[in-house]
Amino acid sequence: MTDNYQALITIPATDCNFISTLGRAGNDELTKAEEYLRTHPFANKTRLKAVQREIRKREKK
Repeated sequence: MTDNYQALITIPATDCNFISTLGRAGNDELTKAEEYLRTHPFANKTRLKAVQREIRKREKK
């Protein structure tokens, strides 16, 4: 769990590793990453939007 979480909060959102991690991460990891990114918004806006987009996408399924 922590590997995906760490990647989501540290790798730039445009990096291919970040994009693949979004697909691999579990719902709990996405939620935890979203909470962290909300509380640390500096230089995390793009990451936060990408994580939120993935959460919405999964909720639609």
